[in-house]
Amino acid sequence: MNLRINWSDENYGEIAHNIYRSTTTMDPASLPTPLATLGSNVITYLDETVVDQTTYFYIVSAVLDGVEYLSDEFDEFIDSSVGVIPTDGLIIYFDFESISGSTVPNESPTAGVLDGTKGAGVTAVSGSLDAIAGNFNGSTSGYIDVAHSSDFDSSDYSVSMWVKVIPDSSDTTGLIWKAPNTGFSRQMSFSVESSNDSSRFNMGMSTGSTLYNLQSTTTVNNTWQHVVAIQEGRVGKIYVNGDLEATLTANADLITNTEKLTFGRVTSASSSGRYLEGQMDSVRVYNRALTQSEVTSLSNEFVT
Repeated sequence: MNLRINWSDENYGEIAHNIYRSTTTMDPASLPTPLATLGSNVITYLDETVVDQTTYFYIVSAVLDGVEYLSDEFDEFIDSSVGVIPTDGLIIYFDFESISGSTVPNESPTAGVLDGTKGAGVTAVSGSLDAIAGNFNGSTSGYIDVAHSSDFDSSDYSVSMWVKVIPDSSDTTGLIWKAPNTGFSRQMSFSVESSNDSSRFNMGMSTGSTLYNLQSTTTVNNTWQHVVAIQEGRVGKIYVNGDLEATLTANADLITNTEKLTFGRVTSASSSGRYLEGQMDSVRVYNRALTQSEVTSLSNEFVT
């Protein structure tokens, strides 16, 4: 197992860092042999020797002008059941690292089957949460389509994604959509809805004749946010940054359809205001409902 620890570098001139570790609290006056000695200007270390269900105590030091400056001691409990990215039921995973031409490769266990096809308005961009994200330019070519598959036939689903959205001040911005051009036969509809200069995540659930909507309490503000939409039977849920913010129960069974799955637009859109301007990263679609602990793990994917 691995544990990554991070720290800030406030000395700017140190010649080395030492990493001290113990399974009991340490006395700064009699530290053990360093677990590792690193060079200058380093702010992270991957401990590859941790053991599950164990508490470790760490001290990080910086060596400057012959003096060793110690951090406060901190501890970490290793629990393999927490922080594991769920893969059961994962049918789409876009990390945007390997875009080739118009193809956005699906990195899930169904790789090669549910690849995405992008328009020219979707490009790879660096400097995001991960090394690369997908940038959507808000134009009518800024979308990714995935052809329908029997993998989508479950009435339960979960969508997890990191997004940085520049919301339209008065219109819908599509995030993920699986619906015909008209009517309420929506299997998946997750978007940003804006009104009165306030924008929130919105999930739609359809019985075919009735459309139910639920919205987040957190507003969308052009910063990176982790969002999850879950449909389990007749129940819909929205999580933002790991917190459950909305839940709703429909009074009839929800539907499936054979439409393509689209990212970054509303398929019934007639104006560019319904296309995503912003970025997506680490997009996952599951054909089952995620649990609270799984949502927490996904929301901590890029948290250090």
